[in-house]
Amino acid sequence: EEVVQAVKADPGVKAVYITHNETSSTVLNDVRAIAHAVREVSDAFIIVDAVSSAGITRIDMDGWGLDVVVTSSQKGLMSPPGIAIVAASKRAVEYASKKENESYYFDVVKLKENADLSQSFTTFPVSDFMGFYEALKMLREEGYEHAYARHLVYRDLIRSSLREIGITFVADDADASPCVTGVFAPEGTKADEIISVMRDRYNVEVAGGQKHLKGKAFRIGHMGFINTNDLLVTVSAFECALKDLGLDFEFGAATRKFLELRRTIGRDL
Repeated sequence: EEVVQAVKADPGVKAVYITHNETSSTVLNDVRAIAHAVREVSDAFIIVDAVSSAGITRIDMDGWGLDVVVTSSQKGLMSPPGIAIVAASKRAVEYASKKENESYYFDVVKLKENADLSQSFTTFPVSDFMGFYEALKMLREEGYEHAYARHLVYRDLIRSSLREIGITFVADDADASPCVTGVFAPEGTKADEIISVMRDRYNVEVAGGQKHLKGKAFRIGHMGFINTNDLLVTVSAFECALKDLGLDFEFGAATRKFLELRRTIGRDL
């Protein structure tokens, strides 16, 4: 509703930019609903940042009416960073080809001229592309629908197991990301302390919160080339860190819940 109001208030809006998955707030935005609502009141281009959602959750450019989707090779696509991937609708390409603004690296006309000659526009990162090719091959072998379902399982395993020890989360269940989970530090602890103990004593890396969440929350990533064993270690390390920091709770309850849930889904995920 807020996006639609903003578009209505300014008839000069040419594009609406949406982040599909926000790793900072650990929220998955409903791009489909936002795009459809904007389409009812405007012909603005819908441009989506899918850097951390591609390969993890569904993106339907045609069905959702998206004009441009931008992603990158790391995160859900499981390959070395350094490659930007852009998918564009026909009307977006036609608009960009008008060259209303001068640019060099984002010049669609020059890019297409080189592509027609089977050449890259700039120096080709061969080793990165080889890794990217292999990662896409892995995704196709697994099947996209299975990959999407697998990441939802990871999200639910983390949230359900940590709730057993009274943990609360940055995002609510309806908007929770399948890529990363934001966890508030329990009362009596600090997020930075938890992060340090998990890293230094248990060799498990989690990310700190950003801006107003800094020091209050941390983030557990569960995207790409991982399995439930990795998450089991993370949950156990978190419990151990809380115990080391002197928190009074039912030690082992989260790990036990994780194992119970995993038995119902199979440990091959």
